Amino acid sequence: MTIQKRTIALFAAAALLSAVYICAARLPLEAQLHLRPDWLLDTTVTDAGRVSGELLPYKTGQTIGYFTSGGRVVSRFPYSFDAAISPFYCAPYAKDARDTVFYDRNGKQAGHIGGSGFPYFDEKRIFLFHPGGASFSQCNGDGSTHWTYEGYAPIIAFASSPGGCAAGRADGTVRVFSPDGTHTGDVVPGKDADRIILGTALSDSGDLIATLSGVNPQRIALTSLKNGLTYEVFGENLAASGNERALIKFNAANSVVYFCYAGGIAVHDRTTGKTAHIPVRGTVRSIQEIPSEKLVALLAKDESAPDGKAYTVLLFKEYRQFIGSFSFAARNAFIRASDAGDSGEERGALYVGADSTVSKIAVAER
Repeated sequence: MTIQKRTIALFAAAALLSAVYICAARLPLEAQLHLRPDWLLDTTVTDAGRVSGELLPYKTGQTIGYFTSGGRVVSRFPYSFDAAISPFYCAPYAKDARDTVFYDRNGKQAGHIGGSGFPYFDEKRIFLFHPGGASFSQCNGDGSTHWTYEGYAPIIAFASSPGGCAAGRADGTVRVFSPDGTHTGDVVPGKDADRIILGTALSDSGDLIATLSGVNPQRIALTSLKNGLTYEVFGENLAASGNERALIKFNAANSVVYFCYAGGIAVHDRTTGKTAHIPVRGTVRSIQEIPSEKLVALLAKDESAPDGKAYTVLLFKEYRQFIGSFSFAARNAFIRASDAGDSGEERGALYVGADSTVSKIAVAER
């Protein structure tokens, strides 16, 4: 990156921090929360010094890597086609994706995934999706194959957890597997002629499957799977219609489920059985939590934004109470959250990536 381009990027990020400050200043007092812009990081500069603090993943433009909670990039990998990354592993890969080498968060080679296919990392879990889109393997820590599922229907949505993994297919079924690859059962949440699985999530225990299915109408559901038998715990038909993949996610405690769909997000509280619908312009790309504060941050992208500010971060307290938002212009963006503050009253932080920069927003009680 040239000095001129880098300067422009830093000015743009500084404007983002100003927007965050304005957002924080307007938060209602009852939220008892203060958001303070902390530092600005240029991801094109790698610092090879001693690593301290929490390491967090980033993916901006054509680069992936890890940065510290103190504001230093410790590893950086360019990619030409695409890349996979989690808090523990990352791998740039080419269009033909063959014999992929992957790295740990310190930038050292961690293993090698043989054969063809696209890698996917979820925490320390490693998967390889084979050509054709209907089959996948789970890999061991060194990249060798642990087990393989050979299917016939294209996999549209996928989720994993400590309890196993779930593959949502184009035929309207979610095939669920235990960590050792045992097929534990299938979930069929839709009964419409146009049924299709557009999003899925799996609880940590592996026995609750959340789904968005169908095209017109769409349906959200939470299904229990035990001993091969299924039972719908919660289900709701939506007024919305669409055929885009959607993000579905359990919160850290598995007590709340987030169902994203065209035009909004449904927040289902398993404890109370209540569901709140929150309108969102654009597509939700990421949901991040700071559990100690019960603070949730959503990153949405609206391609039709008239002012060019395609990305919006929305903040919620107690999972559903809207407390503020800010928008910014970028070609690509991400958010990460941490529940471990650096010092003093801080309880956590939100990191906002915009193109080649990352901004840290400290979260503290008033």
